[in-house]
Amino acid sequence: MTQAINKISFDEAHDHIKALDTDETTASAHGILCGLLCVNSSNIIHTWIDEIINHNEQNLDAYKPLEAIFNQTVLELNSEEFSFAPLINQAGDLTAQIETLRQWCSGYLLGLGLAKFNSKDKETLEAMSDIALMAKMPTKVEDIEENHQDFNQIFEHCRISVLLIYQEGASATKQG
Repeated sequence: MTQAINKISFDEAHDHIKALDTDETTASAHGILCGLLCVNSSNIIHTWIDEIINHNEQNLDAYKPLEAIFNQTVLELNSEEFSFAPLINQAGDLTAQIETLRQWCSGYLLGLGLAKFNSKDKETLEAMSDIALMAKMPTKVEDIEENHQDFNQIFEHCRISVLLIYQEGASATKQG
């Protein structure tokens, strides 16, 4: 049985991250975290905070919301219900949703790079390649039902790809 997840919304995370001195968007900050977690979760929270914060002296209480985002993400990635989802603006219009997924994917790839993720598995490499393509998808699309459906499929593919990559990273960590 997995622990219950007290879900933090995109808007809540956005408010917390915006309050800190960072150049990262909410989506890219979460993507970086997820990429880092795909390799190893020990001490990753400090690596993540150092990466997204512009190294200024802030009250440690300012980082508490980041700890909540971190904990939620770890629980979701390890959930038996596969509850993980990239933290993007799903309430906005289609352009905003696409833009935040692009930001998330870019951050995710950065996190994998920072963590020195390495794989020879064909499915994992294909999943990483797909996420790289998602990071480059066009944002200007007509706001019609067909495009919403396409976006939902792309989002779901991203979500499943991350879980696949995470499982390989977790397996490698256990073996190594």
